[in-house]
Amino acid sequence: MTKFNNQLSSLPLWLKSAYLENDRNRVAFYVLAVTLIAAALFSWFFADQAVTQATYLLKTRPTIIVAEFLTFFGRTEPWIAVFLALLIAARIGRFEAIAAWAWFGLLSIILSGLLVPLIKIIVGRVRPSLFLEEGIYGFQFFKISYDYNSCPSGHATTIATACTVFWLMNHRLGPLWVLIAAVVGATRVVLEAHFMSDVFLGFLTGVTVTLLIQLWWISDNRRKFLGPYTATLELRQRAMSTT
Repeated sequence: MTKFNNQLSSLPLWLKSAYLENDRNRVAFYVLAVTLIAAALFSWFFADQAVTQATYLLKTRPTIIVAEFLTFFGRTEPWIAVFLALLIAARIGRFEAIAAWAWFGLLSIILSGLLVPLIKIIVGRVRPSLFLEEGIYGFQFFKISYDYNSCPSGHATTIATACTVFWLMNHRLGPLWVLIAAVVGATRVVLEAHFMSDVFLGFLTGVTVTLLIQLWWISDNRRKFLGPYTATLELRQRAMSTT
């Protein structure tokens, strides 16, 4: 046990404990969740339609070009490629802590990406384009169609997932990750792909999935998913002691 504790103390900060294991952190997460849900409800009842109509009337070609560029960072495929490349590079270089982090990021992006379509089908929320064209606003539960899969925003979910992964790696840059997520989420409203409430719920989905995966990943007593990192640490220590 002492040997394991020594190994654990040498781990990077994000691998030492799961964010949701701490009572104070859980309260902070609950506050965030309630805030995002309240923002989504407020948007649904009072702001979604007005904001969508305003963006439709006020948008310009330069605004669309910028939004289309920035919204790319909310796609799932580039983030899968980023974390997969990091994983391969870390494995080749035997940087097991980075490899563990890349695995965590890759799993978070994939699972959140798989969850969103399921929620979309269940909720069946109308897209802004259909609202603007036909005045339809609401839900058509269990309806499989692009025009009825607006909630939650997949791009908002993905960028929130990626930013949460990076935030767990470096808390000091937290405001930067929040800003990036907010900007990418805003592009979905500007491009009339989603209502504001869809974006808020996408943020909530991404953050929740990522924190739950981290809790599952490292909260068991054996920290079994960190095996490759601790094994490499032992080998390096042995090599240093024999030189």
